[in-house]
Amino acid sequence: MTHLYNGKEGYFLLGGGIENDEEHIACIERECLEEARLSVTPKDFVCKGEYYQFIEQTEANFYGVGYFYYMKINKVIANPTEPDHILVWLTLDEIRENASFHIKFGQLNKYT
Repeated sequence: MTHLYNGKEGYFLLGGGIENDEEHIACIERECLEEARLSVTPKDFVCKGEYYQFIEQTEANFYGVGYFYYMKINKVIANPTEPDHILVWLTLDEIRENASFHIKFGQLNKYT
């Protein structure tokens, strides 16, 4: 699994919001390029995750929906542009212990 870690907030999956009428595949390719400078090819859809979270900075409740895909990393294009983010690799056990998100881990077992 690929995550970003900025030393303060914890581990997060690469990704972000869909822009305009963007399809999932185009969003994944764009976000991986923007956040980690990775060229990727999304493969299989793994699962959809939904969660509620209170955001302290905005003092508002947030409803998030995430779509998780297995993907092939083609190549690293350049170093990430966000200096407080470091690309790291975690095992599924490390994800379960440290991740700052919720996911149906049973869906991931077929990829390990």
